Amino acid sequence: MTSNRSFLKIAACIFAFLYVGLSLYGCSKEPLIGKIFYYSDDSSKLIAAFEKDTFYYVLKQKSPVSPQEIAIGHKTKYTVTKNPDNTYLVTLEKKPTFWEKNTWLIELKDDKTLYSVESGKTYIRTEDKSLLKK
Repeated sequence: MTSNRSFLKIAACIFAFLYVGLSLYGCSKEPLIGKIFYYSDDSSKLIAAFEKDTFYYVLKQKSPVSPQEIAIGHKTKYTVTKNPDNTYLVTLEKKPTFWEKNTWLIELKDDKTLYSVESGKTYIRTEDKSLLKK
């Protein structure tokens, strides 16, 4: 009887240790690093990629005079601040010429969906790194 109780206490301690350890690991992990998100509509594609300290953004638009796309890319250092309302403020060191400011307020709906609070556009996660090519 006492050996069963000892076993249960040890099992409970191991379970609690694993739960706390995994919870802390999950909370400290950066949710954007290594991810690529894209948005697409009839006239343009928007691609955002996050590396450890570098942010990439590519704007691809249909050309009004040819069948080819026009692509404008931007690469800069960035920081991310998590807000109490579970949004993230991405602050860029250098503002893209096609943005009005050097910040981007986003919300991660889940692991595969990024929502731009300001524009209302929903970006979908992809593994396709070729989207970053201009």
